Amino acid sequence: MKTLKFKYYWICLCVCGIFTSCGVDNFDEPDTFFSGRVVYEGEPVQVRHGEVRFQLWQPGYGDPGPIEVPLNQDGSFSIKTFHGDYKLVFVNNAGPFQTEIINEEQRDTIFFTLNGEKTLDVDVKPYFMVENTEFSLSGNTVNARCSIRQIITGEEAREVERVTLYLNNTAFVSDNDLENYANANADTADLNAIEVSAEIPDDNTRNYVFARIGVKISGVESLIFSPVEKLEF
Repeated sequence: MKTLKFKYYWICLCVCGIFTSCGVDNFDEPDTFFSGRVVYEGEPVQVRHGEVRFQLWQPGYGDPGPIEVPLNQDGSFSIKTFHGDYKLVFVNNAGPFQTEIINEEQRDTIFFTLNGEKTLDVDVKPYFMVENTEFSLSGNTVNARCSIRQIITGEEAREVERVTLYLNNTAFVSDNDLENYANANADTADLNAIEVSAEIPDDNTRNYVFARIGVKISGVESLIFSPVEKLEF
């Protein structure tokens, strides 16, 4: 009799497990595509790939925690999630910029609804912008020129710590050691006329190189960059 009861109990557990598994498998998949750019005056803010991110919160669902959304190096982002009401928040000092204050009540928090595909440009105010960038090749040397425009002035202004030319053999170029195989710092005495050169490594086996200029800002961990440019020999 005990054996029969044990078998019956075991069968019930198996059946419950099957239905529980089916319940888990039957959860809806994300059905909303959310994409956009982080911009200043309509221009994408260039950053290190995956380093700068913002958070999406869905109010009214207990405390599920935020969805972390990283930026691509060209300032774009994309994520597939569920439809609903969201708020977009940048963590303090999340990038080489300040967020825009919308009003005194909501500050820099952006509220929106996702229901199907949505594209959004998020306006920010960078401390500096890298402009008028030019790259050229001379033998095994990459020469670069640019100007650094200060955007935030007054009490909240920051200083430029360094300006660096980065080279890599892939399209991912940054101050990350895995995303550059050569770099050189520029003289920053005149931010309106930056010139810097870097040597392509001798072990480069490709007939092209990717170049980018990065600006390190005092008190800010993340650099702001120029767009990546491909140079072919």
